[in-house]
Amino acid sequence: MPSLLTTRHGVRSTAAALLCACGALLSACGEQHAGRRAVERARVDLEVLSAGGQAANPFPAKRRDDLAKLAASLEPHSADSNQAVAQSVAVLLSRARAELAAISLAGADAHERQLDSVLGRAQDLLDTWQRQHALADASVVDPAEPMALLRQRLGELAEELDSATQAERAASAEAEALAEQAASLLARAKSLAEQATAQRARIETVSATEGLEIATAAAALDRQAAALDVSATEMLAKAEAQRGLVARASRDAEGTRRRAASVETSVTQLASRVQAGAAAAQASRALAERAGAELAERLAEAAALLSGPHKEATDDAARLARQAQTDLRGAGTPSGSDRATIALARGTAQQSLGEALLNRARSLQRLQRALGAAAQAQPPLPGSEQHAAQLTAIKQESAAALAEAKQAFQDAREDYQSVSGQPRAAQQAERLDRVLAGLSGGSVSGATGPDGGATDGEPGGAAGGEPALAQVRDQIASALALIVDGKLSPLAELISERDDTSRRLRAILFKFEDSGTKLDSALRAKLGTSFEALLREQAQANADQLSGLGAAAGGVPFSVDAPPTASEARQEILKQLAQQGALAPDGSVVFDDGTVALTFRQTDGVWRFDLPEVPAEFAPVVAQVLTTLEQAGQFMDALTEDINSGLLRSKDEFVAAVIQRGRPLALGLLPALGPLMGAGLGGDGTFEVVPADGSDDMPFPPGLGLPPRLELPEDPPGGAEPGPEKPF
Repeated sequence: MPSLLTTRHGVRSTAAALLCACGALLSACGEQHAGRRAVERARVDLEVLSAGGQAANPFPAKRRDDLAKLAASLEPHSADSNQAVAQSVAVLLSRARAELAAISLAGADAHERQLDSVLGRAQDLLDTWQRQHALADASVVDPAEPMALLRQRLGELAEELDSATQAERAASAEAEALAEQAASLLARAKSLAEQATAQRARIETVSATEGLEIATAAAALDRQAAALDVSATEMLAKAEAQRGLVARASRDAEGTRRRAASVETSVTQLASRVQAGAAAAQASRALAERAGAELAERLAEAAALLSGPHKEATDDAARLARQAQTDLRGAGTPSGSDRATIALARGTAQQSLGEALLNRARSLQRLQRALGAAAQAQPPLPGSEQHAAQLTAIKQESAAALAEAKQAFQDAREDYQSVSGQPRAAQQAERLDRVLAGLSGGSVSGATGPDGGATDGEPGGAAGGEPALAQVRDQIASALALIVDGKLSPLAELISERDDTSRRLRAILFKFEDSGTKLDSALRAKLGTSFEALLREQAQANADQLSGLGAAAGGVPFSVDAPPTASEARQEILKQLAQQGALAPDGSVVFDDGTVALTFRQTDGVWRFDLPEVPAEFAPVVAQVLTTLEQAGQFMDALTEDINSGLLRSKDEFVAAVIQRGRPLALGLLPALGPLMGAGLGGDGTFEVVPADGSDDMPFPPGLGLPPRLELPEDPPGGAEPGPEKPF
């Protein structure tokens, strides 16, 4: 950040006043006094070198040499016997050393910008470390419970198949036995009928009495044969009935075999998912390890920058500022109007010292935040103990530099306040009041420059809590706006990790972004479209349908506007948040819309909020919602796999798959939303799901952006074919 001294018009004007005051200090000196001539030359040269600041003198090495030569020309006269000359020399020397300090601070500013770049990369790497580990954890599928359920189902189906097979065998055996018995009876009936026929053939050859006896015997044989025929017919009917049971048992057995095969397919799919999840987790952890290794390099680079070039520059600036104070103390005790001139010079030197120390403290605190975040990262980074040890030393050095900076600014303010009749001195004193107010919290993030601007570029220059409010609003707006681009990780980063629910929700959001990105990439590569384009097409189709209804009723057509860009959304959200939020006494920021209050606390430079406590009666509902959201991520992964494998070959097939496969998710999520939304759904907070040919209305609250009816496709006639039994 540019030095306050060289960029603030007030200090520049004060310096000009000091150069002019040197003329007044020399008024008592004789014309031929050697010291006076040296002072006059130095005053003119210094005015030329100082004109316009560093912007007008873009070659710091030459300016440094010129200023060093000027200071060297004045040093022999610092102990001049003429007090006016000695005091003028002290003022000019202090001013020259302040200019030299400003050049050193400009170098420190360049190193600070380099530090910002390094630490920015370090923050990205830390985010990658945490996000990839979260994705790895989310990718790992624990197969124990679903696999046990599938194995249990296979056992049940095996028992069902065994029962069906045994029933089929028993019915078949019974049918065969009945058929054999019927055949035996028919054979006996045939034999009796043949005997009766043979008996009747003898009647013509015997007497009438014998013929009557033979006819009676033949009739008896006919009756026996007929009875056997009836019994055989009954047995054949029973055998046919048993054959029907055989066919039914065979169908049952075949259906059980298909269901068992479906479960076996689910077992195979689960094993594949476990394997794919393990591979994805391994890939994510490999990315995390690479990020962690580079993060260690970037933190080491930042530490080397601060302990090397940056420290040399700020130490040099502080040394020059202290030397300027020494020069002024050696000029003796001023009197009269000279006292104001010396006080102005002393205030300028003290402010220069404060800026050098503040620059040092600010950069140290930036490294401190980065090391703190690295030390607290979960899972722990390699070398986290070393980060913690470095953090202790950095905190001590930062606190010491900040305390010295505050003292230097306080001394400078007192010097400015001691000068009467100088508007510029009064303005500088007021501006230093704001600087000190910003530093009162022990952090440089709230410090303001002498003109009221934020010293480290943070939004909102007012002292106190306004910068914190601006930071939180900016983080909220940026995170919510990026949802337009399908990025949920910034929103996840706003959630603290205080409990299992918070950590689970963060992991879900990270997984959602990763799954959505992969699905969109597959859509673009394989189907030549994007998820956003498909949503817009569906929305436009709904709008066209509503337009037709509206036109029939004499209304205006509906249209679908293009979604806002992330930048546009961010600006709109910032407008909405402009008057929201309040700074709490403990330094937290509270956003309360009357329904829910979110408390943001700063941790390692990032503002995060705790998820509100969930009432006990809603805990099962929240658990169901989280489970359904996790399943939705797996649902997107399955769609991506089917697109890449060629199973889904067109946009229509993809949309149909989303509707058909997404139905269980909708049915699982919508009932949970009812209790959460409460009376906003029109009474009991429940949803009604109707088939495609239903006629009853199904209202949705307008705030959800859902269609007026949720139509589910009907099953084909005769029922749906049994599909694989999913473990999820």
